[in-house]
Amino acid sequence: TLSGALPEIEAKIWAEIYKMLESFDISGGSFVFSEASPKRIIEIENKVYEILKQSGYYTKVDLFIKDFPKISENVRAIHEGENKINITKKSLTDTEKLFSQQTAEQLKGSGLNETFVNPIKTAINEAVTFGYSIGNTREVLKEIVLGSPDKLGRLNSYITTTARETVKNLQGAQHTQIKNALGLDALKYVGGLLKDSRGQCVRWCGLQVIPYADLQSEIDLAFKNQKNKLEQPAGHKWSGMQKDTTPDNFLMRLGGWGCMHTAIPTRNKNKK
Repeated sequence: TLSGALPEIEAKIWAEIYKMLESFDISGGSFVFSEASPKRIIEIENKVYEILKQSGYYTKVDLFIKDFPKISENVRAIHEGENKINITKKSLTDTEKLFSQQTAEQLKGSGLNETFVNPIKTAINEAVTFGYSIGNTREVLKEIVLGSPDKLGRLNSYITTTARETVKNLQGAQHTQIKNALGLDALKYVGGLLKDSRGQCVRWCGLQVIPYADLQSEIDLAFKNQKNKLEQPAGHKWSGMQKDTTPDNFLMRLGGWGCMHTAIPTRNKNKK
């Protein structure tokens, strides 16, 4: 899997960077800028991309994206069971393609560069330009690449978060598409609860059905209680809501960053 391959990929990248830093001009344990410095920084950048390619990183990203039809199948099955509606595969294809393109750019293109490759280049460039010590520079780069005992490296953290949010957002976007097309007027908020579940998730899971007419007030309540640092019974804090959450995007934003719940559009059977 993509996530399972990351520790080995990170280790290879770190080993190469550690070794290649020796090629820079160094005096008294500190970097000395020279005309060759920019070229050596580019060589390290190219080496990072080479390792990513040789380790199968890009192939594993492609395999992850190829699994998106499974998400669509799950959405179709949910609506067949909950709403007794047969959703065609074709109706979800455009959304699937859009997310495929976005995810490829995030994990293979500009997102990868901004989150992982550019911070490595910037750290080395600053060290060489301002004459930082090679020891301290290695520590900075080690944390970027490998992380620390209580923190993932930037690539691992980015991939883990992006993959999770992509699956959640694709599913939510397709639920929204179906809800709008069929005029579904309520939602069920489902999923397990843990000791660290957020206050809003505890509340919404406890409600049998949330009419869309009440959704804005529920979102407002979540933001209000988050601001006031309130808790549900048993210490469930209201927290983590994404600032741009609205009824229109709620099926993607849900209870906030990293939320593992699902909101299923349905018909309000209690509506009079």
